[in-house]
Amino acid sequence: MTVNITRLREIDKFIKCEATGTPEVFASKLGISQATLFRYLHFLKEQGAPLDYSSYKRTYFYKEKGSIKIRFETKRL
Repeated sequence: MTVNITRLREIDKFIKCEATGTPEVFASKLGISQATLFRYLHFLKEQGAPLDYSSYKRTYFYKEKGSIKIRFETKRL
């Protein structure tokens, strides 16, 4: 999957604020399809994000506080 870093940060912001809405609403807020949203959420979970969904609050949330880190590492040959 190709990951758009800007979109990933936007997704993270909504999740941290617990302001995503349902998957349909969340995808609409991001201007993407639900299928694409689910691919991003799956990617986050694969990276270890403690992501969950509350059907009562109708929002995605992190079960633990944290943040997404993207970095570049050099390797010595």
